[in-house]
Amino acid sequence: MQPCFRVKALGLALLAAAVLALASPAARAADEDVAAALKGTSATQVPQDASFYYASLRNKEQLDRLFKSNAYKAIKKTPAFGFAVAAVKQQLEEAGVPAGVVDRLFDEKGKKKDKDEKVSEDEEFAHLLLDALAEEVFIYGGKGFGDLFQLLGKAQSVSRIASITALGEGNAADANKASMKAFFEEVQKGRESITVPDLVIGLKTKDAKKFTAHAERLEKVLTKVFEKDEKLKGKVTRDGGMVRVELDGAMIPWDDLPWQEEQFGKKEDYQKLFDHLKKLTVTLSAGVKGDYLLFAMTSTAKGLDRLGGKGKSLVEREELAPIGKHAKAKLTAVAYASKEFIGGAAVSGGVEWNDLGKGLKSFIEKQVKKDETKKGLNKDIDELVEELKKWTPTYGAQVGFSFMTSSGYESYAYDHSKYEHLKGVRTNLFEHVGGDPIYATAFGFNVDGTTYGSLSKLAKSFYGHGEALFLDSGDVPQEQKDTYKKASKAILPMLTKLDENISKNFLPSLKGNSGLGIVIDAKWTSKQWHKEMPEAKKALPMLQPALLMTVNDTEKFVESMQAFRTIFNDIYKTLRELDPNQGAPELKIEAPNRTKGKSLTLYTWPAFKDSGLDEQVEMLAGVEKGIGALALSKTHAEAVLTSTKLSLKDGPLVAHNKELISGTLLEFAKLGDVVLAWADAAPDLVPADAPEDAKKQVTNVSKQVREVTTILKCFRQYQSATYLEGGKLVTHTRSVFKDLEDEVEPK
Repeated sequence: MQPCFRVKALGLALLAAAVLALASPAARAADEDVAAALKGTSATQVPQDASFYYASLRNKEQLDRLFKSNAYKAIKKTPAFGFAVAAVKQQLEEAGVPAGVVDRLFDEKGKKKDKDEKVSEDEEFAHLLLDALAEEVFIYGGKGFGDLFQLLGKAQSVSRIASITALGEGNAADANKASMKAFFEEVQKGRESITVPDLVIGLKTKDAKKFTAHAERLEKVLTKVFEKDEKLKGKVTRDGGMVRVELDGAMIPWDDLPWQEEQFGKKEDYQKLFDHLKKLTVTLSAGVKGDYLLFAMTSTAKGLDRLGGKGKSLVEREELAPIGKHAKAKLTAVAYASKEFIGGAAVSGGVEWNDLGKGLKSFIEKQVKKDETKKGLNKDIDELVEELKKWTPTYGAQVGFSFMTSSGYESYAYDHSKYEHLKGVRTNLFEHVGGDPIYATAFGFNVDGTTYGSLSKLAKSFYGHGEALFLDSGDVPQEQKDTYKKASKAILPMLTKLDENISKNFLPSLKGNSGLGIVIDAKWTSKQWHKEMPEAKKALPMLQPALLMTVNDTEKFVESMQAFRTIFNDIYKTLRELDPNQGAPELKIEAPNRTKGKSLTLYTWPAFKDSGLDEQVEMLAGVEKGIGALALSKTHAEAVLTSTKLSLKDGPLVAHNKELISGTLLEFAKLGDVVLAWADAAPDLVPADAPEDAKKQVTNVSKQVREVTTILKCFRQYQSATYLEGGKLVTHTRSVFKDLEDEVEPK
């Protein structure tokens, strides 16, 4: 090496080192925070290339939190809880679960036997298992799951296309056979993707030595059982605390398996697939490794060596970095799914759009005679496939975690899929839920009308080709053609008006940042909600729902709603006239009455006229300052159409208000108050002439409802907020609980 070159190389190395030294502290700190948050958990041992992983942490601590609460103590005293526990205990004991173990499941103190008192080996193992469940339980899937799901998804797609092609050839009876044959052919083609992916379930334990003794017992039992079968004899081995059963695909009598040739095709056509399956090996393992009791399925006996091995662990994945922000929190769950696994799982239930296009074209080639029609349909299919491709998301990894707080739980979920269509989207509908509702949910979306325009154009084109085929067909009786012509002449102009109203009025009125929402409140009251109902002593609340929509052009929106009403009435009337013998009832949406509310213009319909309901109940709609609403009372309509700040002081909906794409709020305690009001009033609502036993039954039920509802009100509130952060879709949730101040004694 020339001196000059060595000097340059040394200079570049020093420069790179300097850059890394300057750039890495934050990254190192983030990595250290994640490591600190997940220290001592299985995430530090699971390989970085895992397909999926889930761990439940601090299980006993969470249960203790429940068992020590006044709410749980109150629940235990209710008759319903006693009956339920007795039934479950009986089922478990009949299934062979030791009585002492069953008692532990329902007693927060536990009912372990004294040290000097002997217990059976089965009962000791069951107690050890319960102890292991107390700290951490995890499940981990190896990278092979993603490849396997991708293959199965592709095979399903090809299978569907083959079925379409068979139908196009006029072989409806052979469609299923063609579908199954195509599925197996595709699986055989991608057979190298078929492996035995690692699947491990683990429980953290402090009694590794005791579990090792039980592993020895398990080995003896399995060896004795397997000795009866020559193929299984000698397949059981033990390495310390781990018992293994090693099997292979050749042990399955593939050649002797029943095969329906008329459904799947010739068996010999899939010999390469069977040969591959025969070569597969699988090892089933159970026992202790380190601090964990493991139950595993791996491709080889060394498959578990990767767990806690020398390679990089899941903790080092970049996607888990957000956990580091909560390094000091008490994590209760951690979840991860790889990009490959998410994509594979999604594809397995989806469609390969190009393959679908080929199948449809094959169908048309066999069924359509005119070249001009074929050409037009094929063009439409190409456009449809391209439009459908736009809907297919680009999947990414997903990470989620939850942790305990002083008032309940919080969680975060990070989705790394591509969400370009959500950039700039924000919902402001939480400013129109009345300030303090019982329930509200809303989500934003972007409206530009292009997707509808493309699909509408394609639908018209497909319809035109289909109509031509129908009318030109010699297999269709002339009577049916005449009926169609009469119906289409009457209905098509109305459908054209509907399409024009959607494209020229409705969608333009929403164009831009729009959204939908639902809100439920209970601020209205009445002593007699229906005239047939006895009058209550106190006014009772009732749930009042409303539907919300973001409107960007009020005039166009109102115009589109008026047009929808007219078009619907015309279509329904025409359909009744075309087939009067069906006896369809007369139905017409009347024009609404315009009423002036509190500085608002509302539209009302006499939907509940003569229904016997309280006069407060109306069908109302209104549009004001970019918000459209449909409600059942004037006061509620006015409340949601008026901008009102949420009464929340903190939580996800407050923290992420400025970037909120969607969210949910549930004030469960307020819902409980509604139930309690009706429970208290129920005995007084029983008709005076009702039997005495009926009154007593209602009184008893109302007391039980009050007891249970009072306890359930400990769940105070739930919030969730979804927003974009650095291109990732994040969902932040919070659940708030408040224990009873005193135990509730059943009356």
